[in-house]
Amino acid sequence: IVVDHEIVDPSVLTREDIKNRAQQIVEANTKFG
Repeated sequence: IVVDHEIVDPSVLTREDIKNRAQQIVEANTKFG
């Protein structure tokens, strides 16, 4: 999955934020994939 228009910056996001975003991407990919 490439989301080049939404680059996640670890210095800005916490681990939980990254995990939540990853989960949202997975769910969206499951729905529309």
